[in-house]
Amino acid sequence: METLANFILEKEIGRGTTARIFKARNQDTQEVVSLKIFHPKAFQDLFFLKRVKREMALTTTLHHPNIARVTDLIEHTDPPALVMEYVNGENLESFQTRLPYILPEAAILIVIEILKALEYAHAQKLIHRDLKPENVLISHEGLVKVVDFGLAKLENASMITQTNMIVGTIDYMSPEQVRGDTVTERSDLFSVAAILYFLTTGTRPFSRASSLSTLKAIQDENAEGAHKRNPKISSAFIRIIQKGLQKDPKSRYQSATEFRNALETYLASLGLTEDHFSLKTWILAPTPSTLEALRNSVERLTQNCEIFLKHNKLDAFLEDISHLSLKAPESPAIFRLRSQYKSKQRRIKAIRVAILVLLIGIPVFLGMRYKNYSKAVLTPAPVPQPMGTVHFNVAKDIKVFWNDKLIDPSQPLNNQAFGEYSLRLERVGFAPIKTVVKVTDLKPVEINVK
Repeated sequence: METLANFILEKEIGRGTTARIFKARNQDTQEVVSLKIFHPKAFQDLFFLKRVKREMALTTTLHHPNIARVTDLIEHTDPPALVMEYVNGENLESFQTRLPYILPEAAILIVIEILKALEYAHAQKLIHRDLKPENVLISHEGLVKVVDFGLAKLENASMITQTNMIVGTIDYMSPEQVRGDTVTERSDLFSVAAILYFLTTGTRPFSRASSLSTLKAIQDENAEGAHKRNPKISSAFIRIIQKGLQKDPKSRYQSATEFRNALETYLASLGLTEDHFSLKTWILAPTPSTLEALRNSVERLTQNCEIFLKHNKLDAFLEDISHLSLKAPESPAIFRLRSQYKSKQRRIKAIRVAILVLLIGIPVFLGMRYKNYSKAVLTPAPVPQPMGTVHFNVAKDIKVFWNDKLIDPSQPLNNQAFGEYSLRLERVGFAPIKTVVKVTDLKPVEINVK
């Protein structure tokens, strides 16, 4: 069996552009380790040697359950190697296919562990700079380990190397890394959001046909909504991912703790607390854990919808009823809740109409009352007009026209206002007689014609 220094190489478990990784056993202690064996003559590149020694120096100072330990650097062999903690599992690149499509929240359990590692590393002012699925391992027991701090630098370091080349894996780089600007811990958080996108959709958010196109997309284009690649992702979950992928670092989560809290709050809103939904439990029994998580989330979403309806929080209701439809499209609660929503909408509409009628009707009513009152109070009573009477004493064959209106001369004209009136008398065989009659208050007017 092949050996290197004091280690027996049992099997190759991974490889990259600069090294191969073996599961190995220390011949003296029988301890199982991971041996990162660099390609022959690799250390002839002084910058590369410096990078490996930096990884060794930095990682040996990190002591966290979510960070794989580096215990030794073997320089005297060709090829040289790093001795690392062995993780009995696989990286997230291959593990992603095991995640349940119908429960994208399972990916959050993994990302929370990554963020815990970053909380610790960032507290030491250390930025990873090359976070990607291949650099996160998950054991068969559900332990998550971040590896490969070969590009890690202290806070405010630049991504440009001594040879003015960008280093790192481009698919998960932040925009500021692509530009070669100063990186902060928020650059790592962008990479974590990109990993979360990959775990829930199976695709990279900015990957294009060429490296140059990918770099341009990272800088200038927004990632396609994760729900378009996995329709089971809720609106609230989408907002978390989108915030993590913001181009401007100031618009992202400002710390790993803030990012982790957002994810944990989201899980809690679905009833998926650590007591009922943990990564270790899911790893050991994925199908039963997924079904239980779906049942718990459906129950909590139903409760949320009922509460939102009761308190008229209709926007929140619509978001959760939509999520409930994703989780359990055949749930009878959906029909019941939608019926209640429609009834409430009708009541709200009726109330709004009634209020509108009151708002319009009261001013109109008051205005009319005021107008009538004003008329009653301000309008003086009419003054009675003096009236006169006109009597006619004419032959029966004479037609009488009073103000051009044919009248019956046998009846007196009463209530004639004082003033002048036209009188026309017509008789067959004679020319009409026209005159003006003046009605006054002196005495009744007498018209005598024979």
